[in-house]
Amino acid sequence: MTGDLTAKAEALICRYTLLEPGDRVLAAVSGGADSLALLALLWENRDRWQLAEVAAAHLNHQLRGAESDADAALTAAYCADKGIRLYCESADVAALAAAEKTGIEAAGRAARYAFFERIAEERGYTKIATAHTLSDNIETVLLHIARGSGLCGLCGIPPARDKIIRPLLEVTRAEVEAYCAANHITYAVDSTNADLVFARNRLRKAAVPALFSVNPAAGEAIARMTAGLRADEQYLAEQAARVLEQCCLDGGYNAPELARMPEPIRRRALRLAAAENGGYMEAIHTEAAERLLARLRGSCALPGGMTAAVERGVLTFRRTAKDQMADSIDPLPVNPDGPGNPVKFGAWTVNIGWVNAEEFDKMENYQNIHKNILKAVCDYDKIWDNMLLELYLRVRRPGDKFCPAGRKVTKRLKQLFSEAKTPLRNRGLPLLCDKKGILMVPGFGCDQRVATDKHTRRYLIMTVHYA
Repeated sequence: MTGDLTAKAEALICRYTLLEPGDRVLAAVSGGADSLALLALLWENRDRWQLAEVAAAHLNHQLRGAESDADAALTAAYCADKGIRLYCESADVAALAAAEKTGIEAAGRAARYAFFERIAEERGYTKIATAHTLSDNIETVLLHIARGSGLCGLCGIPPARDKIIRPLLEVTRAEVEAYCAANHITYAVDSTNADLVFARNRLRKAAVPALFSVNPAAGEAIARMTAGLRADEQYLAEQAARVLEQCCLDGGYNAPELARMPEPIRRRALRLAAAENGGYMEAIHTEAAERLLARLRGSCALPGGMTAAVERGVLTFRRTAKDQMADSIDPLPVNPDGPGNPVKFGAWTVNIGWVNAEEFDKMENYQNIHKNILKAVCDYDKIWDNMLLELYLRVRRPGDKFCPAGRKVTKRLKQLFSEAKTPLRNRGLPLLCDKKGILMVPGFGCDQRVATDKHTRRYLIMTVHYA
């Protein structure tokens, strides 16, 4: 079984190029069997896979009192024994869920990924490894089926997303436990895994065993299915992006042209268009937008205070006047010691903070960090009226212009995105602004007026992650 886990993980790593020589890998570790097996696998094979570093990150969710603290202590003890660098923090996930008016699971996931991605950005890790297994993937597909998912949901958990990788995605939970036993790895057991209040646990207890009673090789069958569906989804998404690019107009999209597209392409194009404008659509919103295209008139509400409308043959996405005002007035929290607490903006999580020049230069793994955040720093002291420091986020608006530092030419954002072949989803990234205009455009850096130079004393840092 030990050999099976290593062989299966290595096969997946090679098939999707999850790891490359020189990678610095941050492993997400909860203290459970899956995550400790992942950390052990990466650590023991770091030389073989030519990894520059393997480190661990643990977030204490503070949900289970002493049990949560014990998980953190177990993780710390394992890392100390092996000499593995560990980043450990705590988050009041229950309070976050209440503040965001969301479920505990969703709030915990958002907090974890924000933490992992912040550490990776700050410390220059090139990959974030999570311990999702084939068993997790089966449960996820079943959950999506129960909720009426489309093709994208049936693809299950992807092996990679941006810098996040999942080397154990074709390994079963039984194989993980066998690996831990063979390697004498002591792991924690989360008591909430037996709580049938959670839908995933009910599926694990009843639906998954039923599947395997029908087909003992159901795990491998579902793995084949999701891999094939991912290829189909990728092709359709690429076609939708091409169609949407062709339908772009100043301030919107050609509604009659979109209406003529085949339904699978049209629906994906609509979701991409919403993402390009800083929003998102669920199935009910996509259906409402489809009705707009069928009538070529009208409007419909979208999540996050956005509205889709068709007028005079043009499909537009706008925030309500109330939301635009809130974006313009509410100042962002700016942490004076590196990227601060995450701020939610539509489908994105943003961190804003500053460090002085001495700290910026002395930051650990400076060369790696500088390479990663170069396009997301500016001169703090050049920001208009930095004594008040009223910064805010907003989405791109028709006619927005920007002069990227060092290029000495001002262009419309639409033209910059087109020239750089920026993915449509990323064209909806939040823009950082002060009262004088745009300060930073993720992927293009800061405006020339706040560019850093040899006289820079304080660096403002912005990091953006897809939630």
